[in-house]
Amino acid sequence: MIKTISIKVGEHRGNSRIWLENNTVTECGFPVGGAMFVTYSEGKVTILPTGEGKGRKVSGKGTRPVIDLNSAKLSAVFAAGETVTVNYATQAITITKN
Repeated sequence: MIKTISIKVGEHRGNSRIWLENNTVTECGFPVGGAMFVTYSEGKVTILPTGEGKGRKVSGKGTRPVIDLNSAKLSAVFAAGETVTVNYATQAITITKN
């Protein structure tokens, strides 16, 4: 595991939002413009790089990647205002309830 942090789930346009913007995202294998696949399950969100160019894109400028999760699917897993744990690992980012 590269790093573990706790963050608070935000809200945008009526849905829960998780915003990850740091160099640790790149260290985990998610460069700016890279493709990723997001899975939602009970109490857990997993983000994996696809390596195929298919899926959602990591946004950002220069070398500062941004992963912005904001959807009804995320709201079904985490409520706005809830504190979650983000586990950064090689080739995976996992977000779980505290």
